[in-house]
Amino acid sequence: DANVPVSPFLDTPAIVVKHKNEEGGLGIHFFKNATHGGDWIIQHRIQNSDWVASLLPQPAPLSTFRVITQSRASIDVHATPTVEQITALSCVFRA
Repeated sequence: DANVPVSPFLDTPAIVVKHKNEEGGLGIHFFKNATHGGDWIIQHRIQNSDWVASLLPQPAPLSTFRVITQSRASIDVHATPTVEQITALSCVFRA
């Protein structure tokens, strides 16, 4: 456990989503959770923090902070990796 925060997700096996105005089985969608062998990461909707939201016009989409890294730690598989072998190449705030 590296104690790195991640977006929260639900551990339910699957969800069913139905359109409120469809009847007779129309407008129904089934999603199997990736935590149970499916293709979907199922999570509650997350929003920008109050501080980030104060910097953006309304309505604003969810902002992200993307870090691109490189690692030379696996060049010698017999050596113990060090922090110095990992470099941040770029950091981008996507608002």
